[in-house]
Amino acid sequence: MRIPVGEHILYSLSFADDQVVISQDSYDLEFMLNRLHEEYERWRLKISFKKTKFLVVNSKTNFELLLNDEVQLSQVEQFKYLGVNINKRGPEQQEVKIRIQNAKRVIGCLNSVWWDRHISKRNKKRLGQSLVESVLCYGCEVWTVNSDLRRKLLATEMEYLRRSSRVSRRECVRNEVIRRRIDAQDTVVDRIERRSLKWFGHLMRMPDNRWPKRVFQWVPPQRRKRGRP
Repeated sequence: MRIPVGEHILYSLSFADDQVVISQDSYDLEFMLNRLHEEYERWRLKISFKKTKFLVVNSKTNFELLLNDEVQLSQVEQFKYLGVNINKRGPEQQEVKIRIQNAKRVIGCLNSVWWDRHISKRNKKRLGQSLVESVLCYGCEVWTVNSDLRRKLLATEMEYLRRSSRVSRRECVRNEVIRRRIDAQDTVVDRIERRSLKWFGHLMRMPDNRWPKRVFQWVPPQRRKRGRP
């Protein structure tokens, strides 16, 4: 009924009214959830069964999970926790794709602002960095930015920079020229890298008893499978 992380044991993750229970098999998970349900009832608290899901990691096994021998919980392929979509392999490329889609929706909603002649390019750039990139870069501190992801992020940024310069794609103006016109030499990828380094520095300054640092420094005892990780 635990996940050993070095010399320590990880049972659950809690934030506000959200709680994640962690176990190594279905029997332990069912037992822990029932104990949690009983303890909540003692304090007159209720679990939202509609929102309660379970995810199996590193396995294709499908099984049923009963809570209090009455409520059957549903197994999912991914779920959202604290605004981040997590699947069987963690918050990977699918989460970044969702972020890009949401950012493009924001760009579309502000289309009249980008093409407005009465708003300066400087203010448009500030609006893009505050409204668009706040959606695009949520949780980016832990992303692994490869060449394909870098290209997609830069293309999303150019969506609002090009419109802010009032230049359509049909005019075939290079991205470098657009950036010089709007004074945006610092790219969204550069800002993501700075945020990642800032989070890494914050992580390294944490006391050794903090769970983020414990998990970061943890080396799993088992050997990983052959092939690309």
